[in-house]
This record gives sequence, structure tokens and C-alpha cells, in this order.
Amino acid sequence: MKKTLGYASETIEDQTLSVFEFLDEEMAEEKGDWLLLLEHPYLAENDGLGGAMMAEYLSALRCEEVMPRAIIFLHAAVGMLLEDSPYLEDLCALENQGVAIYACRLSADYLQHSGHLCLGQAVSMRLISQLIASTVRVVTL
Repeated sequence: MKKTLGYASETIEDQTLSVFEFLDEEMAEEKGDWLLLLEHPYLAENDGLGGAMMAEYLSALRCEEVMPRAIIFLHAAVGMLLEDSPYLEDLCALENQGVAIYACRLSADYLQHSGHLCLGQAVSMRLISQLIASTVRVVTL
């Protein structure tokens, strides 16, 4: 079953059902009804270790049984979707495994990355808000 969230002329298609449509929590977990919000291209600190930790996390996420419904890139994390990003291979693999990739359009415009994103779709904050509101678990790193 497809569910479509839309605002104005923008539309994104979601291949999963919301957990709210299920009575069985276990069944809902199998659907991957969680989002990952990334604000920076590193974990913890902006040093060599923080970047290595982010790379290791994304690589490990590819092997998880229950993937996030989507990864949303905010602020500086939008740079992770550029051609020279060391994270691009893992992010492409995640997208190929069915994880939607969304970049905050406002962040991309502000950082002058619009038109240079190699992966995913630039979306409005309104759509990001709708995704967060319709998801049971949101993890921010």
C-alpha cells in the first residue's frame, strides 16, 4: 500500500505504512517506522574521530534488519550528499535498500549546495515536519 504526503506541488511517496495503522507493535517494528535526522557530517565532535564514527555508523546501518524509513539531512549534514562526500557510497547503498534520502531545501540553499546534491531529494521544512509527525521514532545524531 502506498501513502502519499504532500504539500502544495511537492509530493513524496512512502512505501511503508505508519505504525499507527497497526495494532500489533511487533508488526509495526518490522516496517521500519523510524526516521534518522542528521545535523552534522560527524558524530560527537568535528574531528577525525567524529567523521570516522559517522562513516562506521552508516556502514553498520546498511547491515541492520530494520532500516529507517528515511534519513533527513539538516544544516551542515546536507554536505554529506555532495559528490566529494566520503559517505556517498554507504548512503547510495542505503537508498538502494529502500531508505528515502531527504535534504532540507532551506539548508541546501543557504549553504549553496542546491543543484549539487548527488543523492536524495531536496524537500521543504513543511514536508520534513509532516514526516516527523507521522513517525513513531525519530533518532537525531
